[in-house]
Amino acid sequence: MSLIVALTAAEILSGYVLGAIGTGFLIGIPVWLILLPFGASLPAAPMTAVGFVILGCALLALLGVLAGMQSQRWDSLSAKETFILAPLLFLSGSFFSIEALSEPFRTLMLFNPIFHLVNGFRYGMTGHADVPVWISAAVLAGLLAGMTAVGLHLVKIGYKVKA
Repeated sequence: MSLIVALTAAEILSGYVLGAIGTGFLIGIPVWLILLPFGASLPAAPMTAVGFVILGCALLALLGVLAGMQSQRWDSLSAKETFILAPLLFLSGSFFSIEALSEPFRTLMLFNPIFHLVNGFRYGMTGHADVPVWISAAVLAGLLAGMTAVGLHLVKIGYKVKA
C-alpha cells in the first residue's frame, strides 16, 4: 500500500499557483472594499486590472516555488527576497512614472517584470499606462510560460525532493 498521493507535476504546480491566486484575491478584495469609502475608485478597465492581478499572483507564486526549491535554508530564501525581489519592487514605477526618468534608466525599466505588472494594473485602475498594455501583457505572458516550464520540469524530476 502506498501512502503517496498520485499527483502529476502539473497538478502539484497548479495547486501552488492557484492557491497563491486565491490568497491574493482573498486579501486584495477586502482591502479594496475597505478603501472604497476613503477615496479608492472603481477600475477604469476592470478586466485588465483583474487579468494583471492574476498574472502577478501567478508569477510571484512561481517565483516563490522556484526560489524555495533552489534554497538550502531559510536565510538563502530571505537573501533572494532582499537582494532580488525588493529592488525590483522599489524600482518598478509604483511610486513614479518612467517618463520622469532620463535615458538609459527609462530603457532599463522595461527589463523589470514588476514594472510591467504595475503598468498593467495602473492602466486597469486609472486608464493611464507608461507603455502600451499589450507590451506589458506579452512580456508577462512570456515570463509566465518560461517559469511554468522550468517549474514543471523541476517538480517532475523531483528536484531536491527525491533521494
